[in-house]
Amino acid sequence: MGNVICSNCKRNGDIDLKSQLDCPSVEEKGLNNSETKTNSVNQDLKLKSKKPIISNNLIEEQKKIEMKLNEHGIEIEIENKKIEEIIYERNKNITNDTLQINETEVIKQENEEQNLTTFNSLPIQFKKDGSVYLGNWDNNSQKNGFGIYINPDGGVYKGIYKNDFIDNYGIFIDEQGNYYKGNFKNGKEEGEGELLIKNKFKYNGGFSNDTQNGIGIEENLIDGSIYEGNFVNGSKTGKGKLTFKDGTIYEGNFKDGQFDGNGKINYIDGRVYEGEFKNNMMNGKGVFKWKDGEKYTGNYLNNLKHGFGKYEYNSNQYYDGFWLNNKQHGKGLYYLNGKKLNGLFRYGKIIMKKN
Repeated sequence: MGNVICSNCKRNGDIDLKSQLDCPSVEEKGLNNSETKTNSVNQDLKLKSKKPIISNNLIEEQKKIEMKLNEHGIEIEIENKKIEEIIYERNKNITNDTLQINETEVIKQENEEQNLTTFNSLPIQFKKDGSVYLGNWDNNSQKNGFGIYINPDGGVYKGIYKNDFIDNYGIFIDEQGNYYKGNFKNGKEEGEGELLIKNKFKYNGGFSNDTQNGIGIEENLIDGSIYEGNFVNGSKTGKGKLTFKDGTIYEGNFKDGQFDGNGKINYIDGRVYEGEFKNNMMNGKGVFKWKDGEKYTGNYLNNLKHGFGKYEYNSNQYYDGFWLNNKQHGKGLYYLNGKKLNGLFRYGKIIMKKN
């Protein structure tokens, strides 16, 4: 007995299988015979099958795409699998949650702007390198509009293409689960974005030429510190603020990720240094203040008092003279309760007094 289709179960000329099974006239029309049950089971993708069913219309569309790509020397194979299955097979570090992006408006806008005419509803695998793509093509056989691309090594890109390049907005996750989510231009990270390198750092801010450039915030996942400021070619360079896990804060100039130039450190115990830095250390002129009121004003070398400087113990006691590796060394003046002592010092001890 042939299938009899209830007219109420058709949607835009196609057969709505779910409606057929729920239709009150199913028994009367003979839709529950063994032949029909078998067909229904094979076609009901969402409820019964793990693999998508290729309709005649879809096969025709796929053939058109394949022919078009072949004209441009691109050989492909049709993958009769869900894209999620392929992603999971190649990269178990990626889940649907990590691939989530707010894509609805972006897709709508891009498709309207580019006037796309073809959408590939099944994944295709490129024979040349084994990569897989599911998404829009333009009439020149270039990826254009929304798509999902899986590298041979398991990296996945989901977002917008333009003229065969990643463009506009999307997310890329590599085989280790590290990801970039944000803006692209001509296949490179460009604009605002979020970058996660697992067990190392997380960054939100500006990108240019596939690298952190501009203003951003980077959280160090190893030591818990947070940097807010300027980046140049992936390194902290320019004005910035670094907050350590214990609450110590440095604000000032950076170069290649290190304190360099003028800056200020506020320690959690109340100590404050403001002055020059080089190679992440106090180098040059600066002022160091202690919570109890003591203060040093002078030169530093690699975090040590070195050169000429004045150390004020309190209002009635100070040393004004030369230093070597944090000790009074050379000519100096020692003042205590109104009395002055000029002399020659050696490694913190006076060895010669002068009137």
